[in-house]
Amino acid sequence: MFGKTARTDCIGRPRGAVKILFVGADTPDCDAICGRLLRAGHTLSAAAAAPQAARLVREQAFDLVIFAGADDDGSLGEVVGALPCDPQGRRRAAVVVLRDASPGPGGDDGVPADIVLARPFEIDDLATCIEAELASREAAPGHPHGGGESGAVEAMLAEALGAIDEGFVLWDAEDRLVMCNDMYRALFGRDNDRWTPGARFEDLLRLQLESGVFRLGPGQRQDWFARRIARHCSPAGPFEEELFDGRWVRITETRTPTGYTVGIYAEISQAKRREIALRTFADNSRRVAAAVDAASNAVLITDPGRPGNPTIFANPAFARMTGWPVEEALGRDRSFLNGATTEMAELARFEADIRAGRPTSAELELVDRAGDGFWVDVSASPIRGGDGRVVNWVIVKTDIDARKRAAPAAGPGLADLCDDQSIGPFGVSTILPLRRKRQDRSRASAIASSSNTSSTGTKSVPSANRDASS
Repeated sequence: MFGKTARTDCIGRPRGAVKILFVGADTPDCDAICGRLLRAGHTLSAAAAAPQAARLVREQAFDLVIFAGADDDGSLGEVVGALPCDPQGRRRAAVVVLRDASPGPGGDDGVPADIVLARPFEIDDLATCIEAELASREAAPGHPHGGGESGAVEAMLAEALGAIDEGFVLWDAEDRLVMCNDMYRALFGRDNDRWTPGARFEDLLRLQLESGVFRLGPGQRQDWFARRIARHCSPAGPFEEELFDGRWVRITETRTPTGYTVGIYAEISQAKRREIALRTFADNSRRVAAAVDAASNAVLITDPGRPGNPTIFANPAFARMTGWPVEEALGRDRSFLNGATTEMAELARFEADIRAGRPTSAELELVDRAGDGFWVDVSASPIRGGDGRVVNWVIVKTDIDARKRAAPAAGPGLADLCDDQSIGPFGVSTILPLRRKRQDRSRASAIASSSNTSSTGTKSVPSANRDASS
């Protein structure tokens, strides 16, 4: 066993090296035994007293426990009782007891030991006994470091788990770490020296929590820890966790028939960011839509990619302002709101800005569905795509009719100067009666009325004279 070439398994421990706990560091032959084991390339942890050893075997996994010295207080039983077992009930660590006088197999205190040696003994004899014991364990079916065919299978398994993109971890029936791959360690192994076989799930989870592996808000740690333990104890489908650096992982835990727990940890950071972006966009869109629906101004969205730049959206305020139901406005250009009093020169300038892709605004008199005129302040803003082209126009119409009606009459508009105006570039042709003609007809009507009055012999009396006569 000591002569094997070291290899690396899934958890990064040299394959063939044995992790040893030496209980009784104050014994005379401690230095010689420890030196011999260290020279063989094994990991050694020494404990001065049995209570410390019992704590260590609960926290870490050891291949071998060497108990040296007297056992007057029964501490050997405490240490052995704390060692984890496999599903078949066999201790995972070999136990070697060194005594001043041989008590015989099993020990004089009734605690089973795999090897019992009485002093004096040769260090090489101890090494030979240890090699034989560990070799028999590794050859046993199901042993995590099994030799022969099982060792080759384990090597292939380790290579396969190291090649996958997901983190893999295996916990035994007592929730002790059995193995994990490099991806799992990359996700969670900020304290890599603690990720050793035999480490308890709860202890490692608490370590992750205390070292800030997960992104949690103030006051959330205790509740999160309890929920995570509950999920681990009763796996019920995949769930997601956010790490401290913004990465996301999807965790799937499955319980095996023998009570082991398999964990698969897939990094889903990119997909999660896209999901968050889409959800944020949808939430913002709903807020914007609610705000637009509640607005008092008419809001239109048009599609310049279609002939006539038709309306593809109109809010309820448009229907209230124009009298046209929203569904009857969709798919039409905006010319159906132009009327006899619409100032064509201003309209032509406004539409020319839109064709050029320039934000623009104008004050125009339009007509509603009933044919009544109303004034609006209309503004148009382009929405551009990633290539800079205008993909939509947002047109907002604000009712300024009251202000315009109260303002002094402006000079003659285009409708006062011509009989009809053809807006060829926009596909809109509007026949406009002249206001001047209407005024001429009004004057002619007044003259006719005056002539009729004279023919009846009635004479108009100035108001001042009527007042004086009264």
